Amino acid sequence: MIKNNLKRLLELQQLTPYRVIQDTSITANTVYGLCRDEESVPNGETLDRLCAYLKCQPGDFLMYIDEEGF
Repeated sequence: MIKNNLKRLLELQQLTPYRVIQDTSITANTVYGLCRDEESVPNGETLDRLCAYLKCQPGDFLMYIDEEGF
């Protein structure tokens, strides 16, 4: 399963979802949805904008959790 770390990244940078929405023009539904549901994965454009804004790599934003035991 792939999870996102948006909520944690915002905490580390002392940012609010509202600030991200204002600064990036990403929709409120998308930002709040990603913060609420760690299992949500953004589309490529949104991931690109969030990584540029947060100055992080996609690997900092997304993580893989092996729940299947592969």
